[in-house]
Amino acid sequence: MKKAISFFVALCLLFVCSAPASAEGQETDYEVIHYWFTVYADLDKNKCDPEQVVKELKNTGFADSVWLQDSSPVYIGETDEDVAYLVIRVRLPYRENNEKIVSYLNRYGSAILGIYRPSVGCCNDAGNSCFTFEYLLTGVDLSLCDADTALRELSALPYVHSVENTKDKEDDDPFAIFYVTVEYPFAENGPTVLRLLQEKTYVKGAQFEWLVGDKDKTLPYGDVDCDGTVSTNDARRILRFAVSLDHPGSFLEEILSDVDCSGSVSTADARLALRTAIGLQPKNLYTYSAPKYAGLLAGTSIDLTNKGNTLLLTASTTGTNKVTKCGFQYVKLQKLVNGVWTNIKEFTYSDQYNDTNSKVFSVSVSVPTGNTYRAVCEHYAEAPYLQFFTQSATLYNTTNAITI
Repeated sequence: MKKAISFFVALCLLFVCSAPASAEGQETDYEVIHYWFTVYADLDKNKCDPEQVVKELKNTGFADSVWLQDSSPVYIGETDEDVAYLVIRVRLPYRENNEKIVSYLNRYGSAILGIYRPSVGCCNDAGNSCFTFEYLLTGVDLSLCDADTALRELSALPYVHSVENTKDKEDDDPFAIFYVTVEYPFAENGPTVLRLLQEKTYVKGAQFEWLVGDKDKTLPYGDVDCDGTVSTNDARRILRFAVSLDHPGSFLEEILSDVDCSGSVSTADARLALRTAIGLQPKNLYTYSAPKYAGLLAGTSIDLTNKGNTLLLTASTTGTNKVTKCGFQYVKLQKLVNGVWTNIKEFTYSDQYNDTNSKVFSVSVSVPTGNTYRAVCEHYAEAPYLQFFTQSATLYNTTNAITI
């Protein structure tokens, strides 16, 4: 009953307080970079007192919170007894206060070993490296490879920023989960890293954990029902989230409900959504990358047989019942040349997909004898996700080698 009363009172206040703000007090630039909400810094303990730095940063007014970590949040798991790893949660507006925080840190001179500002779509600027925590969740069978070797080999893969083993050392289970962090640009490097991971014999599954994809959709903050517009119904739903009568049903709902990008859903978000709905507030847009999920592929196969100097290549992809598009990203015939597998025929035509949940591919190719061949492919399945998006899954596959 108390929640219902508080919701009614908040709803009344929402409408009462929705009068236009004065031109002087109204913030019109809502191009907030949501990913810049945290700044990381490495401090030289021999040149400064980390606790004093934390205290001073808290008093600047630019930081929402400041704390020290036991290991580096950027180079995951890295520790150095002479280094203090500082995490700073930046207040709104992020763009402005992020620069103030960085400028303030630079006052410590050589005591600052590095400043890291995670952002999507950013490369190095002004000498400060930009990182992100987009990563691949990777299953590793430690009965086939020891953890140190897996860490070393996975870290050496192209477009990999860092690798973290989450397995407890005292756990006897031979299966471990590794976090493989992908370098920017993610839409380009993510699939490459995924394919390279799947080529490792000890990797028994790898998938995108965060939202990484190549089908971006832009939605306005406040558009909780994802219909492309912000309505008074969206504002009411956000208000219900704010007073704990309801909870967002998905990650996307939660993101779109946080209209001011403060990190939590409040009545202020509901008010901003209402102002947007009635045209008093400029739209604050959020670009959502369609996620890639596992669990869409029900069956996969690829086979290579020979008859004389002719190779018969067959492959099939079968999706689960919710899959609406199925097939192959590519199918390639390869020849072993000086110890390296080299593509000699690639099939990447648009007809390698079916608008159903299954696809069979078959082709005969005449090849010179006296060589070793194999075939590789990447299975693909796609299914609807939410109202406007799709989710997809890919899986690398290869045949045994054949010498003819």
